[in-house]
Amino acid sequence: MRTTILPESSLGKWSVGIVAGYILFIVLLVVWRLFLVDVAIDAGRFQSIAYTIHATTGGFHSWAIVMTPVLQYFNWTRATLWLIYNALLITKGAVSIGALVTGLIGIMSSKERSILVFISMVIGLFLLILAVIDILAVIDAMQIIKSIP
Repeated sequence: MRTTILPESSLGKWSVGIVAGYILFIVLLVVWRLFLVDVAIDAGRFQSIAYTIHATTGGFHSWAIVMTPVLQYFNWTRATLWLIYNALLITKGAVSIGALVTGLIGIMSSKERSILVFISMVIGLFLLILAVIDILAVIDAMQIIKSIP
């Protein structure tokens, strides 16, 4: 099979579609954060977009700092912010594993040689590494909290 840009097998299309859906999810979160809530950090809109994207890919500390204006706008508690962050973490893990596994199976069984499938596998691997780091950070934080008398 020759190398193409677009995937030809159904597994390749799934791999690319999963990553595209996650990117759309981040874009919708940025739009919700900036335009629907109409709250910006003490920076311009472009810098606020960069902060929001960093918060969706970074740890809970950056997520809490960036989403605090949203928390105050909706009168949410910190537990609600934690719940939303955990949902994002689970989504990140599911997307990464889904994109990586469907891409690998598509390459091995369907002989998929699409550039977008390779890119989606790299993004999936990157998101998987970020999700594992986030989980380890949460476990470490829980151990520190437990050790406080």
